[in-house]
Amino acid sequence: MASNYFMDEKNQIRFTLSIADTAKALRTSYENINALIDLGLIKALKLSSLSVPLTEIQRFMDDNAGKDLKQTIEDEKQQIRLNGQIKAFALRKEG
Repeated sequence: MASNYFMDEKNQIRFTLSIADTAKALRTSYENINALIDLGLIKALKLSSLSVPLTEIQRFMDDNAGKDLKQTIEDEKQQIRLNGQIKAFALRKEG
């Protein structure tokens, strides 16, 4: 069983990972982790900055082992891009 904490390079105990570190740990991109958070597949915690508890990373891996999430992630990233374009269009139209 995995531990719910680890020692970082400064020998400090960490219970969470940054979004960037979560992406590195799962060998994916920062954008993919954000898409998974937006989809509710990964639950993030915001204190001073957005982070993911180690227990949540383990839960995500256990719940999704054997699944191919590539299309789900791509669909969410496309929706995020479309939403950004709609907002930009609305702002231009108002201005």
